[in-house]
Amino acid sequence: MSFATPHNPHIDERADPDFQPPWQLFEQTPTFICIKKGADHVYEFANEAYRRLVGQRALIGKSVRDAAPENYGQSFYEQLDSVYKTCGRIFANAVVVRMALTEDGPLEERFFNLVYEPMMDDNGRVTSVFMQGHDVTDVLLAQERVRSSDDRFHVFAQCIPAHVWTSRPDGYVDWFNDQTYAYTGYEPGTFFWR
Repeated sequence: MSFATPHNPHIDERADPDFQPPWQLFEQTPTFICIKKGADHVYEFANEAYRRLVGQRALIGKSVRDAAPENYGQSFYEQLDSVYKTCGRIFANAVVVRMALTEDGPLEERFFNLVYEPMMDDNGRVTSVFMQGHDVTDVLLAQERVRSSDDRFHVFAQCIPAHVWTSRPDGYVDWFNDQTYAYTGYEPGTFFWR
């Protein structure tokens, strides 16, 4: 297997007889990594993080369609096909995925940042698709909780018959309630001060 990609220098294993694919390095990364070979996208490699993500189910030697049928209709197969056929890479952020975290488990909604990268042989033909990603579900949920908390604060602050504002750590006042605007005569959204 060649670790050449259209976006990285070619690594010629024949030039270095001691070359070993960096499987151990891939195993140790906290992000999930897998390599899917051929047009059927048969799992050739999946690191520990990826195996944990999919509930330790058997993957190696199975096509992605057989190993993860719950992905049907979520555009994963089409993205793999596109990378394999066009030799183009795909970056995707906060992709929502409904997946089973165990082989027979219920589908759960998770969010991922993903990269699909074509891997090529010595003739420049795509042989496999390298996929790397990480789960950003907890980060997105925390951001949503903060937004929700801010929304509740603003509703509460609008009900108070007093001047209420918020400011950033640098002192820039970034929000005033309606009572402050009524008192100052400024239009909402136009009065800010440092």
